[in-house]
Amino acid sequence: MLLVDNLRDEGGCLDHNEINKLKTIGIREEWVQGIPHPQLFNQFKTAVKADINIPLSDDVMIWRELFYSVLSQATPTEAIGAMGIGTESKV
Repeated sequence: MLLVDNLRDEGGCLDHNEINKLKTIGIREEWVQGIPHPQLFNQFKTAVKADINIPLSDDVMIWRELFYSVLSQATPTEAIGAMGIGTESKV
C-alpha cells in the first residue's frame, strides 16, 4: 500500500490531509491537485528560470551511476526498496 500511495501522490492525487498541510504554507489546492510531480517540477524550473543546459554536477553523476549499479545487481525486492522507499526518503 505504501507504493500505491506513493504512486498516487506522484500522479498528483492528494488527500484531504495533504491538501490542508499545503494550505498552511500558502499552496492552493488547484495549484497541485491532479498535476503529476514531473509537471510540477517543470513548472518550478520555468518559474525560477533554471538553465537546463548546465551540466550535471559530479555529485549527481556519481549518485546516478551508483544508483544504476545497485539496481542492476539487486534482487527484485531490493530494487523496489531502492527505487521506491530509498529514493523517497532521500528526496
